[in-house]
Amino acid sequence: MGNATRTMTVVATLFWLSVAPSFGQTAAPTPNPCSNKNCKGNAALSGFKGKALSQCTATVIAACNASTCTCGTSGTCNGATLCTPTTTTSTTSSTTTTTTLPTGPCQCGTPDPTRLQFTTAVGTGNCGVTTKSDGTTALNLACGELYVGGGSNAVPPPFVVPDMSTSLTKVTVCSGTALTLGNLASTETGSNRNCTSVGCLFGPPLPMPNTFNPPYSVCVINLVASNATGTADCSSGAASISLPLASVLYLDSDLFEQSGGQDHCVGGTNPGTVCTMNSQCTGGGFCSAGVQPCPICAGDGKCHGGDKDGAACTPADSALNSSYPTSQDCPPPSGNSIGSLSIALALTTGTTSLTAADYNANAQCTASGQPFTCCTGMGSGTCLSQNRVFCGFCRDVNAKGTGAMTGCFEGDPSTFSFCPHNAACTSGPPTPQPFRCCTGAGTGICDPNNAQCTAANTPWHCCTGAGTGTCDIHPFTACSVGGVTLAACTDGNATGNAGCTGAMTPQTCCTGLGTGTCTANGLGAWPDCEQRNQGAFGQGGGGVETITETGMPGGDLTDGLGHASTLGSIFCIPPSFNAGVDLGFDWPAPGAVALPGTAQLKP
Repeated sequence: MGNATRTMTVVATLFWLSVAPSFGQTAAPTPNPCSNKNCKGNAALSGFKGKALSQCTATVIAACNASTCTCGTSGTCNGATLCTPTTTTSTTSSTTTTTTLPTGPCQCGTPDPTRLQFTTAVGTGNCGVTTKSDGTTALNLACGELYVGGGSNAVPPPFVVPDMSTSLTKVTVCSGTALTLGNLASTETGSNRNCTSVGCLFGPPLPMPNTFNPPYSVCVINLVASNATGTADCSSGAASISLPLASVLYLDSDLFEQSGGQDHCVGGTNPGTVCTMNSQCTGGGFCSAGVQPCPICAGDGKCHGGDKDGAACTPADSALNSSYPTSQDCPPPSGNSIGSLSIALALTTGTTSLTAADYNANAQCTASGQPFTCCTGMGSGTCLSQNRVFCGFCRDVNAKGTGAMTGCFEGDPSTFSFCPHNAACTSGPPTPQPFRCCTGAGTGICDPNNAQCTAANTPWHCCTGAGTGTCDIHPFTACSVGGVTLAACTDGNATGNAGCTGAMTPQTCCTGLGTGTCTANGLGAWPDCEQRNQGAFGQGGGGVETITETGMPGGDLTDGLGHASTLGSIFCIPPSFNAGVDLGFDWPAPGAVALPGTAQLKP
């Protein structure tokens, strides 16, 4: 029952002490001092009720039998100390939560649970909201829907999330009603489609159609990037689960484009027939109306589109809209992958929110013209800033020598000639063009690398000597979440105080992290911390200041049955570095989702 590491005390036998007959009479039995009746009052001091009290009574009896205390009205056994809860306090950047974790035997049903299962369902109603600075509602967030992007998406969210998706986490510790959760491998669950270890699939393929520009529609395959961890409470059904994902993007366009300007049946018994809806297609076929960026597992039991076109399949979700049903049996065309996005998915049955902050570029100014041409003095200038930043990533807004901002993000490829890269340089000092990091025609320090090092810390702090160092260009740098700084936007190779990592490190002018008397040369290629466009979730969302998603605990899970529950999450989406995709979905930006479904403890 439960983990081998969990101890359960079982009172195996109550025995009577007999006294030998004397003078032809039989002596009365001696009462057991550690009986249930004698110890029940001591256990009641715990304040527990029902099953919890019964299990506490067993603990008290065991302590009495071990002679560590005595039961009875004047006994020393005390359920308040033997079975008492302990309290732990966890603090985040915005809230402090106190959670009571009972100790002692597992109180989550019989037999003890070993797994927590969650299966997604079709959403109804709203589970969240975005609000403006004055507290008014900007947008209601529907349950079972995925919202992505800043306040200027060309593709308005939401996107329907697949139902019927099951994920299993392991109960690693059960103490009272408190559960500690961990990952399960595919060898433990029997499938790569419901496990929660690195490399496991998280749900069926997720279609994200771009109805305004179909060629930039994507199919998303979510993989677990780090093993699941979390906590839950079996009496309330409350749960918090961290499940970081690698979301692999396939730029599939519309796999079933119109023919002659008309949609047609795919699969089934009348393929090619002109149609406007699925009911016109017979034998399990479907109508190509709409945009299908993921292969379809149709009613004829076959994959349509993708690497396994024509293969047998089982739908992994419902026919939620024209882009469904999908299946892991039907992967997208492997040659269409454009990379993956790191998503820090933190799911909770409680309420989670994220409030944006304003980015002030002028605050970086140290003097006139330093570190940007737009600076007019200490903390002042005409530099371009961005309000309502939920998810900041390092980009170029103010690094340019003259002219308008490029808007590029660190990691944008050198093939983008409008981004700060050495290849785009036309001239060097005293008026470097088109970027301040240019040193001449086709040369500069816009792309930090060791070959550019002339001495230790010159021209970058990452230099260790002539032609040597640890310089690099990051694939991208997340610099802030909700106004909380995560990293400095310095290419990882900063000049000035921004490159200081501690006192006297890496230069003697440093006095601490980001502080000192070092001189900034203003040559950083990606100095600003912004998202693509301010706000969240669609055109008109530029004024959004707060995103809130509200989950729902499943209630008492100790009966081992399925209980309706909702898991919510708010996260940041990095750039994909595909211009059409990032412009269409307005990435980098925030994302939010509420997953309705069923939670169930499994033995």
